[in-house]
Amino acid sequence: MKMFACMHRILGVGTAALVGCSGEAALFLESPPVPSGMGSIIFSWPTDTGPQFFAFEGQNRWEQTFPATESGAILEAAVLPRSLTDYGLPEGALGTSEDGVPLSELGPEYFVAELDALDRGFRPRSESPEALSTLRLPAEIRCPRLKLEHAEPLTSLSNFALGLSDGQALISGAGTSAYLIRAGRIERTFSMPRVVTGGVQTQRGEVLLLTSSQEVLALDLESGTTTVAFSVDLEGVVAFRWASVVGSADDAEIFAVDPTGHFARLARSGSAVLAELNISGEQVNHCGTLALGPSEALAVCASDTRVYRYRDGEVTTVAPGGLPLTADGLPSLIRTGRTDRTPDIVLVNEGGVLLELEAGDGWRQLPPSGIATVTSALAHGHNFVLGTQGGFTTYFLPEWRQTCSMLRIPIITEVHALTAHDDGFLIVGRSGRSTSAWAFVRIQSRI
Repeated sequence: MKMFACMHRILGVGTAALVGCSGEAALFLESPPVPSGMGSIIFSWPTDTGPQFFAFEGQNRWEQTFPATESGAILEAAVLPRSLTDYGLPEGALGTSEDGVPLSELGPEYFVAELDALDRGFRPRSESPEALSTLRLPAEIRCPRLKLEHAEPLTSLSNFALGLSDGQALISGAGTSAYLIRAGRIERTFSMPRVVTGGVQTQRGEVLLLTSSQEVLALDLESGTTTVAFSVDLEGVVAFRWASVVGSADDAEIFAVDPTGHFARLARSGSAVLAELNISGEQVNHCGTLALGPSEALAVCASDTRVYRYRDGEVTTVAPGGLPLTADGLPSLIRTGRTDRTPDIVLVNEGGVLLELEAGDGWRQLPPSGIATVTSALAHGHNFVLGTQGGFTTYFLPEWRQTCSMLRIPIITEVHALTAHDDGFLIVGRSGRSTSAWAFVRIQSRI
């Protein structure tokens, strides 16, 4: 790209531009190269009151009037790898704020040109020039775009979504059907002998499904056939919905919670209710469990404010410190997948408070998300996707204490399950009194 400018005016014309002064001969200045069809450029123009910043798409026609400046001044430029649209930035003048994002986080290439020696052109700089190092862009740039790619109703009530190790996902569909999801679309429909209410995948890749009849089914994803792995005979419980597993299909220990708050251990060798989490007496839509190892698991429920821990045949409870003094329960318990922390477990409160489990079983509160109606959560790197009542999702960056803009899924009124899928996540939630819907949302990073 070349640039046409004068000491008072810069005119970008596609890939060419010109620099000069009113009443003087124009000088051509080769601007820094901008990635074809996708890049953008930010200039810093010196003034008596400090630098002014201007942004332009690399391939667009543009014109900008600059104030006069002293001789010997330096024109700074930063070439960005993406378009201004990707960053959510406007063309033209840019403002700056103290709590914004430094330009360096966008991975630019830096260049400088002396206004008294334009014939020398722009020279690359390995570090940010002085003026551009002070530019702070809107904090929203750190937030990825959440793009709704697909949404589809289900004719029955479904609350189950299982992310699979190969990047696919399984959700329960209408009646006794289940859907295999690939790249945000239904790839295959399985016909089940029972209504599927929950499921797990073992470390060996085996899929075990919980059903309305308390049978645990083993599903062969290749053939679509099911076999009864083992049966559960527990009185007073309804179909288990939230589950985690340790072991393989042959010796699996499944730790599960049902909508009435029964926390149970399910296994071929025998099953038992370990504790009752429900303090309200009513059925709930949001609970969670995590298997930590053989004969060890955690469980939480939106109707309770305590964390239940089963270990070596005993159940203990703890009310984590750092939670607000409200009746908010604990709808989600998730693994973050972080390799730099052991354990890598985060607890999510209905009031949007997140607590990280530390060594020694203590809980450390993360910065508050500010979301008051959290129903489900999903770890995404060091950050989190939060689902809420009303069918909203948002992206939360605890390191920056930043909660991003909400994305509403129009056909979902309450998010019941989130699972990682492809380059985004799947949502399953309520859409009516007795119906559900699912959706695929893509996560598109800006920086």
